[in-house]
Amino acid sequence: MAWAGILVLTGSLGTPALAQSDPPAAADHLSAGEILRPLALHATVQDGEIVGFEQIHRIFMSVNQRRLMFMLPQQYRVELKHPEKITLANADFTALLAVRVLTAAEGASAPGSSAGYRAWITSRWPDLILLNEGTFSAAKSSGPAFEFSCKVDDVARKVQIGFVPTPVGILEFSAVCSPETFASAKSTLYVLMRSFQISDPDGKLNIVAVRGDN
Repeated sequence: MAWAGILVLTGSLGTPALAQSDPPAAADHLSAGEILRPLALHATVQDGEIVGFEQIHRIFMSVNQRRLMFMLPQQYRVELKHPEKITLANADFTALLAVRVLTAAEGASAPGSSAGYRAWITSRWPDLILLNEGTFSAAKSSGPAFEFSCKVDDVARKVQIGFVPTPVGILEFSAVCSPETFASAKSTLYVLMRSFQISDPDGKLNIVAVRGDN
């Protein structure tokens, strides 16, 4: 599989806010939208091996004592400006992928079922039309995923979002796209998740070099 060159974006992508970064409310006042909070991600991009004419790029993050890594997909650019979210955009910004690591807010418990996560996304996108439910898998773990349609600034969008509980936190993977680019972006998101790794407690990752026949 080929992986394309990198352009680090420094401006805003104009995406709907996917984070609740304000301090959590008191436990007895927590709403569905406040039960999870994003963790800070200290992210960097590193050049890897060259395969054919393509330069491999890997995105590394550190959360507590763990390191996380995934590969930058072909034809996507990465924004590392946000302290709690990694955002990837295609060439015309009609498909935006995002990666976050979530944890339970103070005084709350993380959702323990698909219904709990469904309630949380409904609190973030109250006008969504749920189209499908399934499962996301990454880093040898799996969790619930949802596909829905909504409007962002009165523009029709399709969204795929999933939550994968791991020892480092709940991995949130999402794609917010135009209806025309949704199928392609969803496939790219699956490829990204397959490349996702979490280090051992000592921060060690087993990086496997990409070969030309991969």
